Amino acid sequence: MKSIAGYNVIKLLAKGGMSAIYLAEQESLERQVILKFLNPKLDENIRKRFIDEGRIIASLKHPNIITIFDVVTSGKSSVFPF
Repeated sequence: MKSIAGYNVIKLLAKGGMSAIYLAEQESLERQVILKFLNPKLDENIRKRFIDEGRIIASLKHPNIITIFDVVTSGKSSVFPF
């Protein structure tokens, strides 16, 4: 199972060709979040677009748009909790 410092992964919710979505608990605030892990086999351009997508979504404030709490890159893995 995927892991990232500060989050306790509970279960896999969905998986596709580009990413996997997990339910997790953010340990510091004891709240449930969703973690979206990018497939590490994808090329650098796609990883860059994934990070850019997280930054763009994080800049938006609307009740019908998810809130991005963080964007993390570790080696070839990228993830953002929301």
